[in-house]
Amino acid sequence: MTRQPLGFCLHKLINSSALAFTLLTVFAGCGGGYDGGAQFDAQPSEIPVPSSDIEPTLSPVPEPISKSQTPRQAEFLDRGIIAMPTSVGNVVSWRLLGTDDPQIVFDVYRNATKVTASPLATKTFYVDREGSAEDQYQVVAIVDGNEVSRSKTAAPWAKPYLGIPLSPPQNGVTPAGEVYTYLANDASTADLDGDGQYEIILKWVPSNAKDNAQDGYTGKTYFDAYTLQGKQLWRINLGINIRAGAHYDPFMAFDFDGDGRAELAVKTADGAVDGQGNVIGDAAADYRGTNGKILQGPEFLTMFDGLSGEALDTVSYNPPRGEYYWGDDSGNRVDRFLAAVAYLDGEVPSLLMARGIYTRVVISAYNWVDGAFQERWVFDTENGGNDAAAAAQGNHQLSIADVDGDGNDEIIYGAATIDNDGSLLYSTGLGHGDALHVGDLDPNRPGLEVYAVHESPLAYQTTDAQDRVISDHGVNLRDAATGEIIWSRPGNGDDIGRGVSIDIDPRYPGNESWATRQGMVAADGSQLVGGSETAAGGVNAAPSAINFAVWWDGDLLREMLDSTRVSKWNYVDNESFVILDASENYQAVANNGTKATPSLSADLFGDWREEIIWPKADQSELMVFSSPHDTDFRFLSLMHDSQYRLAIAWQNNAYNQPPHPSFYIGPDTVPVWQSDIETTEGSEWAKLVARSNSDYIELEVFINQFDVDSIIIKRSTDLNDAAPSVVATLANGERIWRDDAVQEDTTYYYWAEFTGSTATTQIALTPSRGQLDDGIEPILVAFAVSVSKKPFYAEVSWSSVAIEAEEVEIFRGANLNGSDRESIAVLQAGATRFFDARPSPVTDNYYWVVVREADGTVHESNATLPFALGSLTNLETQIVAAQNPEGEEVAAIKITWDFENFPYDSFHSIELYRNTENKIDGRSRINPSVGPAGEFIDFTANDEGQNYWYMFKIFMNTGEFDGDAPIRQRYDSDPEGQIIYSSTVPPKTNLQATLVNTSDAEENQVVGIKLSWDLQDFPEAIAGIELYRNDINQLGGRSRINRSVPETGEFIDTLETAEAENGKQYWYMFKVTLDDGQVYNTNPEAAIFYVDTLLQPEP
Repeated sequence: MTRQPLGFCLHKLINSSALAFTLLTVFAGCGGGYDGGAQFDAQPSEIPVPSSDIEPTLSPVPEPISKSQTPRQAEFLDRGIIAMPTSVGNVVSWRLLGTDDPQIVFDVYRNATKVTASPLATKTFYVDREGSAEDQYQVVAIVDGNEVSRSKTAAPWAKPYLGIPLSPPQNGVTPAGEVYTYLANDASTADLDGDGQYEIILKWVPSNAKDNAQDGYTGKTYFDAYTLQGKQLWRINLGINIRAGAHYDPFMAFDFDGDGRAELAVKTADGAVDGQGNVIGDAAADYRGTNGKILQGPEFLTMFDGLSGEALDTVSYNPPRGEYYWGDDSGNRVDRFLAAVAYLDGEVPSLLMARGIYTRVVISAYNWVDGAFQERWVFDTENGGNDAAAAAQGNHQLSIADVDGDGNDEIIYGAATIDNDGSLLYSTGLGHGDALHVGDLDPNRPGLEVYAVHESPLAYQTTDAQDRVISDHGVNLRDAATGEIIWSRPGNGDDIGRGVSIDIDPRYPGNESWATRQGMVAADGSQLVGGSETAAGGVNAAPSAINFAVWWDGDLLREMLDSTRVSKWNYVDNESFVILDASENYQAVANNGTKATPSLSADLFGDWREEIIWPKADQSELMVFSSPHDTDFRFLSLMHDSQYRLAIAWQNNAYNQPPHPSFYIGPDTVPVWQSDIETTEGSEWAKLVARSNSDYIELEVFINQFDVDSIIIKRSTDLNDAAPSVVATLANGERIWRDDAVQEDTTYYYWAEFTGSTATTQIALTPSRGQLDDGIEPILVAFAVSVSKKPFYAEVSWSSVAIEAEEVEIFRGANLNGSDRESIAVLQAGATRFFDARPSPVTDNYYWVVVREADGTVHESNATLPFALGSLTNLETQIVAAQNPEGEEVAAIKITWDFENFPYDSFHSIELYRNTENKIDGRSRINPSVGPAGEFIDFTANDEGQNYWYMFKIFMNTGEFDGDAPIRQRYDSDPEGQIIYSSTVPPKTNLQATLVNTSDAEENQVVGIKLSWDLQDFPEAIAGIELYRNDINQLGGRSRINRSVPETGEFIDTLETAEAENGKQYWYMFKVTLDDGQVYNTNPEAAIFYVDTLLQPEP
C-alpha cells in the first residue's frame, strides 16, 4: 500500500526516474498561517514526496496500558475544545485525555445539532465546512454507545489566533539615568484556578535586562498570570534585588500538593512584592553594586499561591552564594540558576532549584507539604566522592525523565545525570553545552537517548602525550540511562552553540539530529546531509533552523520552529519552506535575542499538536496559535505524558529548549492513547481574592466541588476587626463584586461568608487585602559623570517617565543638602543632557535637575555627584589592523593598539576579539589576555576578500570596593581596525579626525572637526574622491560634505549642514572612483564626539 505524503501540499504531478511521486489534494488550509477566514498563506507549488515511504502502523484501538499501583499525580484537564475560523468554514479541535477509555469515540455538535455522520474514533479534529462565525460547538464523548461526558461549548475565535490582552508594567529609570521599557518574555502554563483549563504565567523583562557577564543596572522583573479569556489574576514584582536576565529567575508553575490548582515557585529577595501587595523581607534594602550586579544580601525561595499570587512560604535559598568565586570573581558564574519539577518518588512532584553550571553544581530538592517547603535532599559537587564528577558539566538548561525505567525521574544536568535519590548516576565528562534534547530519539533502541552539543574542546576532546586528538565528542547521542556514547561527531575545537533533534525525514527511523557543525545525522548515526566537508548553507547542508520544534501540520513528522516561523523540511531536495510566518502576517516577535524563542510552545488545548505563544510587537497581547490543519492521527494530550508536562515546566530555563514526550512520535509509530497517571479535581475548597485597580478593588470568590446559595462580603481597614461591615451580598451564582467605595492610600481587608453551602465540611476563607493602585508615577532621575580631566568638565544627563516638560533648569552646589545651590542653566523642553565646562575644581559639585510642566507641576531630581566611575566616552584604543607584517607570512593580519583616555590605569583583564561583521554580537575571542598597549598577529583571519573587525572586552580596576568585592568597570570597545583580507596589500585611507578651534587666512575663527588623510594602495589610479559624514556607524544615510578632495589632504568640517549637536558622535568615509570605473566605498572611520565646550576659548 502506498503511504500518503505527510502533510506536504502538492499542486501538480511530478515524475522522477529515481523516486515515484504522487499528487495529494488537501484541505485548502494546508500550508501556513491564516487570516481568520479569508485565505491561507501561499506555499511553494512543487514539494515532491517519495511514494515509497513506510505506511504508518496505526491499530484502530491500541491495547489498554497496565496501570501501576501508584500512578503519578497529575492535573485534571477538561476536554480543551476550541474552534477556529478558516477559509473553508471552521475547524474544531479537542483533547484525548490520558485517563480516557481507549474505546472512547466522539461526536461533534454545532448549535446543539450533531454534525458528524458517525462518531470519530481515530482523530480529535473536525473540519466543519458549513461553519460560520456565529456557531457554537460541543463535543460528546461516547464509550460502548453510551454518552460519558459533554465538553464546554466553544465559539470560533475572532482572529486567526487566541489573543490575550496584556498590561505591561510601567517604564522605569535606573540609578544611572537609563530609561527602560518592558517586554513580554518567557511564559509557562498551569491550572491556577482548578477549572481544568490552563492559565498563562508570563515573565516581563525590562529592556535593559542583562546577561550575567554584563555590567549595568537592570529594571525589575515581574510575573503576571492571565486566564485564556484574557483576565489578569495577579502581578508579582521581584524588586530591585533580583537582577533581570535569562539566567536569574527560572520559575516553576505546577500543582505541587495535588489540591487541583497550581502554585508558583521562584527565587526572591528583599523587596519583592507578592500578588496581594505584601512585601517579602526588607522593603528598603538595596544590594545593587555600582556595576549593577547583586552580590550581597539574603536570597530566598518563595512559593506563591497560583490563584491570588500571595506568598505562601519563604525560605533561604539553598545554596547561598557564599564566596561568589564559582569560576570567576565577577558574579557571572555564581548567579547561573536552573529549576525544574520531577517525580523523584514516582508519585508526587518535587521542586528542584539549582545553582552553578561551569564549576560547582548544587541542586536542592523540595516537596510542598501542608503549605510549607520540606527539603528532600541536596546534591553538591563539593561533597566529593562520585558526585564531584558532575562539576563543570551543567548546561544553560536541564531535562527531566525516567532514564533508568524505575518509575522515578532523574535530572539530566547537561553532561551529567543525577539519580532520583540525589546521587550521581553518571557523568560523561564532556562538559558544558548550550543545547540538550532527551526522549525516545531512536525507537529501535530500548529506553531513552540524550542528544547533546558541547562548548569546550578541553572537555569534549581527549589527546595523547603528543597532544594529538584521539577522541572528539563535540556532538553526540548517548544512552540516557548509562551515559554510553552511541555515536558522535567531532567539534573540531569549536564551540558547538546549537543543536536540535526531531523527526523530519520519514525515510529513516527515529529523530534526525543536527547542530551548527557536522550536518544532519540519522538516529542510528548515519550521516544524512552535511558533515565536516560541507560548508554551512551549502547544497548538502542541514536545515538552517537549529532551535525549537513543533508538531503542526497534521502528519507525524515534526516541524521546525525558529523565531516567529514554522518551517517544513523538504527531505528530497534538502531545503525548508515556511508554512507559518507570524511576524510578517501578525506582527509577532520572538524572545531572548539571538536565541529567538517563543514565549511558550506546548500542547495547551485542542488535539495532541502543539500551540505556540508569541508576544505582539507592540506588547499589547499574547498571540496563541493553534494548528488549523486536518490530521488523521489521534494521540493523548501530550500534557498527560509526564515527561512532556515536566518539560513545559522547565522550558523557561535560561536557553529555552523544546519539549519531548517519553515516547516516539513518527511515521512508523504506534499511537499512544493512555498514560499511567491519576488526576484530581481537588477537594472541597474556596478562596477569596481581592485584585487592586486604579479606582476600584475587585473581589472574586472561587468555589470548588460544592455550591452555595449566597456569599456575604465584609470589609474593614483593620485586619483584626471583630465586626467588619457587610458591603455586598452575592446570589444566583454571582462570584465577582467590584468595590468602588474605596480611598487612596488605604489598605482594605475583605471576608466572605457562605449561606446554604453544600460542602460536606465547614469551609473557612482567609481574608484578602486590597489597595488602590497608584497608577503611573512620574519619575525623574539625574546622573552625572566626570567626562574629562584635560580640561575637566562634567556631563549631567537625566531621564523621565510620565512627565511632559516645558522647561528644564540645572542647579549646581557644593553641599548635598542644596543649601548653596544656584541655577547655572535653563534649557528647552526636549533637553536630556547638559555639559558643565566650569565646575569648581576645589569643592564637590552636586547637580539637580528641575523640570516644569505646562500646568505648573514641578519635578525635582535626586542630587547627583559626578559618578565615581570614569566616563566611557572618548575612550581610544587606537587599534590598527594591517596586513602582511614585515617578517611574517602573507596569511596574517597584525593588530596594534595603545589605550588612551581610559578613566583608570589599572586593568583587571583585556581580551581581544574579532568579528566578520561590524558588530559586537557573534564575535570570537582570539586572545584571552593582552595589555593596554601592544600588538598581536592574527594568523587565522585569512579568508580572501573577507571583512574583519577587531575589538576589546575590558575590565578596569576602580580601586573601590562593594563590601569585600572589588568594583570593576567593564567596557566593550566598538568594532574597529576594519580590514579586508587580500593576498595583496589592501587599500588604506589613514583618515584621522580632531577637534579644532583656529583661524583661517582672513583671521576668521573656524571651529569644527579637522580631517586629514592619505589614500594609499588602491588597485588602480584614482579618478575622483568624495568625502562623506554620518552620525551613525554605517554607510546608509551618509551626507556628502566635499564633492572633490585630493588623495592626500586636510579639510575642516564646520558641521554647518549637520545641525551640530553637543556630545554627538560623527563618522567619516570616502567614495573613491578608480580610472576603470570601479567604486570603493570606504567604511565609516575616524569616529569623534563633537563637544562645543572644548572648542570655546578660555575667558
